[in-house]
Amino acid sequence: MWSDGSFLAFLLLVSVPTSACSMFLIYYFPLFASGLGQPASTVGQAFLLYGLCIVYLGPLLSRLMRSSNVAPGLPVLASGLIMAAGLTTFALTGSLVGAFLAILLLGLSDSFGLTAQQRYLERLPVVGTHGLAVPQSYHLNARKIGQVIGPMLFSAAAVAGGAGATLIGLGLAAALLLHLGLSVLALRRRPFMAKTA
Repeated sequence: MWSDGSFLAFLLLVSVPTSACSMFLIYYFPLFASGLGQPASTVGQAFLLYGLCIVYLGPLLSRLMRSSNVAPGLPVLASGLIMAAGLTTFALTGSLVGAFLAILLLGLSDSFGLTAQQRYLERLPVVGTHGLAVPQSYHLNARKIGQVIGPMLFSAAAVAGGAGATLIGLGLAAALLLHLGLSVLALRRRPFMAKTA
């Protein structure tokens, strides 16, 4: 399983980074709001905004994604880039409004991003050889690792200021684009390998 480069790239360049960046709302925003002297209700409003995106946009966008003929990798890329845009927006503004805009974009990203990742995983070659259960368990564990890494990243971002959040956003975008490039390369190699076989 670990010799499958497409599966390993998916875990390291998609599962872990997107999960880590999702910790912005859970870990970083409460600290940021507290630093501005905002009441606890402000944090509650941010969680409510995120939840509304998941509840109302999630089913709609997921259904639209399944019914379309879009390649499975494109929604994964779009979701991650929206997340990176949210973090970069917050970094550039450094304000409460910017933070709420970032949370809105994170909610939009996660509303279809998790479904997109699952759909992409189901189409990887590793599922054909090992079944879905084992790769899916590694995917979930990779996301848990991202949830551990996220607070460490945002702690460093808090020390570095706005530049830290910008670097996290750009790092996520770079990881996703690298994954896209590797995926395209793998797709081009498969027909060639099939012909030589």
